[in-house]
Amino acid sequence: MTVQLDRIEIRLERLVTVIEQQAQTAERQAQTAERQQQTIQQFVNVLAEQARAITELSQTAREAVLASQRAAQAAEAAAIVAQNNQNAIRDLIEELGQGRD
Repeated sequence: MTVQLDRIEIRLERLVTVIEQQAQTAERQAQTAERQQQTIQQFVNVLAEQARAITELSQTAREAVLASQRAAQAAEAAAIVAQNNQNAIRDLIEELGQGRD
């Protein structure tokens, strides 16, 4: 009977060893899962920051387009004023020339 008890004891010791190893493996897996969760959270934070930056860049681009449009309108208006000034100067020169005659 002691032989049979010795076998049972050996089996129980093996079971205890396997269970302890499984517990250690489970602990390592839990730690790995925690690190993965932290990494995922950091990645999500980076993506959110990039999304904010893209939104700001889009707004800046829209403002730049509007500013360019306003500058083009101002340049067009300046060209018209310059042409009107040239026409006025030409007309004055013609009038002065006629006045001398």
